[in-house]
Amino acid sequence: RPLGRELAKRLDLLNDLAVEIVSVEPRGAADRAGLAPGDLIVAINGRIVEAIDDMHRVLSRVAAGEKILLGVVRGGRQFDAAVTPSVEQRS
Repeated sequence: RPLGRELAKRLDLLNDLAVEIVSVEPRGAADRAGLAPGDLIVAINGRIVEAIDDMHRVLSRVAAGEKILLGVVRGGRQFDAAVTPSVEQRS
């Protein structure tokens, strides 16, 4: 999703694209980290994220239980969120 050049410039981002969170699993890793639908992910562990493929590339190298740091934009403001992905088994 485009961020818009003005917002990217104001936040001093190197990219003007992001991955939008469309849903968050209740009590899941993203929910526990305080992420919400509409949040825009612009980086993972300091690496620029512009598309879902960028996220998959980074996440494929992360073990369950290993903390990652997301660069997030919400409401025109940027913040970091620490997320610890886990493998959840469903019955």
